[in-house]
Amino acid sequence: MSSFEIEHFRVIIECSDACGCSSKCPRRRVQQGQSKHLVVYYENEVIKFGLRAVEKIQKGEFVCEYTGVVVLPKKDVQRNESYDATINLLHENLVIDSSQIGNLARFMSHACEPNAVMIETHSRVKESDPLIPRISVYALKDIAVGEKIAISYYRTELMQTGVGIKCGCRPNCPNHLPTA
Repeated sequence: MSSFEIEHFRVIIECSDACGCSSKCPRRRVQQGQSKHLVVYYENEVIKFGLRAVEKIQKGEFVCEYTGVVVLPKKDVQRNESYDATINLLHENLVIDSSQIGNLARFMSHACEPNAVMIETHSRVKESDPLIPRISVYALKDIAVGEKIAISYYRTELMQTGVGIKCGCRPNCPNHLPTA
């Protein structure tokens, strides 16, 4: 991940039983489940909750899966999009909505200089199964014990318009978070 550009969309297609590799193959990370210890914590009245590492996570390691309900976005239906993760490389704009049901990944903070990234991942154990669209989270840099797990919620050009809510991811952050 030394030259990983977070602005580019990426997709991972995990191995299946047809590959002949073992279930411990590194190309089956999401199938193996979460192995990193993480904790949800209360930050303050503005930020509310966040997610922190309970153990050291090395750059490039799988952190967790972002889970929720897979839906097709509908223009005429009012939804809270704060907890949406979009899948748009292999499928036409599927959304993983974790506003009502999801896991601890939905508490990841925003950072303009994130330490983690969401990657569209398609996975199946058996070759005869359909490819299941998922979102996996990987570390962009080493993450220390107690450090926030943070992703960039928006593309850089959307945050540099000067329009929207002033970003508070770090002191004197010049960016703005777009409003819907």
